[in-house]
Amino acid sequence: MEVEYKDRCEEVFAIGTGMSVCVARLDSSSAEACSLREQLYAVAERNGHISGCAFVLSVRIFENFGEDAFRVTIETR
Repeated sequence: MEVEYKDRCEEVFAIGTGMSVCVARLDSSSAEACSLREQLYAVAERNGHISGCAFVLSVRIFENFGEDAFRVTIETR
């Protein structure tokens, strides 16, 4: 997945081989969007990943047109 800022919204994309689909669009000032960004920054600060019982969540921050964007991967164990 990727989370990117565009037109005052956070857009969440599911990425597959050779394509991506927008699965959510959140107003950037909404509580949900603010919480999403806070959580993604927190995971990225923890060496970029969190290990759970059944999965590993990884977050990488990159720049997209001058704004932070997030690449999120979920790997099963």
